[in-house]
Amino acid sequence: MITLTQPNLSTRIDELEAFYQFEQKNEVLEFLKENREIISILSEGHDRIRNYFPNNDLILEYHVDPEIPDYQQLFLKIVTEGKSDEEIDRSLEIEKQLSYDWYLNLSAKVREIFCVSVE
Repeated sequence: MITLTQPNLSTRIDELEAFYQFEQKNEVLEFLKENREIISILSEGHDRIRNYFPNNDLILEYHVDPEIPDYQQLFLKIVTEGKSDEEIDRSLEIEKQLSYDWYLNLSAKVREIFCVSVE
C-alpha cells in the first residue's frame, strides 16, 4: 500500500515562492502559517491564473485594516503592463472572467481574508 504524505509547510511555502512574489515577506509568511487553507488555494490557483494572465507578475501582499487591527487580509495583485485605457479595460475584463471561473467559487470565509486585484 502506498501512503501519500502532504509536503511540510516549509516545502509548500517554498513552492509558492516560485510562483509569487512576496511583499512584506515576514507578514505574508505568518499569514500563510495562520491560514493554511490559503496555501492550497494559491498552489492550485496558479495554473488557473496563468490561463488568464500568462506573463504578469503575481504579488502577494499582506494588509491590516487600520480601523480594525485584527482584520487581516492577503491580496494577490496581478500586475498589468498596459497603461492605456484600452489595456486597463481589457485587464479588468480578464480579471472579471477569472473571478467568475475561480475566485467566486472559493468559500465566503476564504474570500473574507483573500482578495485578488489587477493593478
